[in-house]
Amino acid sequence: AAEPILRDYTVRGWLPETKELILEFVVHGHGVASNWAANAKVGDQLGVMGPRGNRIFPQNYAWYLLAGDESVLPALGRFAEELPDSARAHIFVEVANAAERRQLTDRQNIEVTWILRDEEGDGGLERALRGVQLPEGEDWFVFAAGEAGALKPIRDYFRLELGLPRERVSVDGYWKRGLANLDHHSINLDED
Repeated sequence: AAEPILRDYTVRGWLPETKELILEFVVHGHGVASNWAANAKVGDQLGVMGPRGNRIFPQNYAWYLLAGDESVLPALGRFAEELPDSARAHIFVEVANAAERRQLTDRQNIEVTWILRDEEGDGGLERALRGVQLPEGEDWFVFAAGEAGALKPIRDYFRLELGLPRERVSVDGYWKRGLANLDHHSINLDED
């Protein structure tokens, strides 16, 4: 048999009473998962295994900067839901246009900023993050994910320019432009 086509996805939720697993897919017109999701109908099967790996992000900071493109919406939403009630956060999401915006959270202590590629062009997410008024001291954490090429300068900004230690910055290339079958675990954006 042919090797199965595999993709990693953030579990958005689990409903134990009905044994339902909640996943979200970005339907962007190309790729295995996008095509499956666009054509899925009740009764279609999807194999699930894992987790292959699981990262528990720290929940002991007062402030969080969370960022990414549309591929990261499920992770950003879950992160926002799981933050302690006392934490504050600012989420930056880069999407194609205003029609792609949606409600990520209704928590009062979390601000969401949408960066629209049709208005900001390439590099909009990086420019927005560079413009953030960051808290004083060390009681804050950064998580960013999305297209690997766009994330390298973001990672360099926080780690190299600002000098944040590795344990306070998590940057993950979920996908790479021009590469159809990326294993995002194989990308190491944290190499200096």
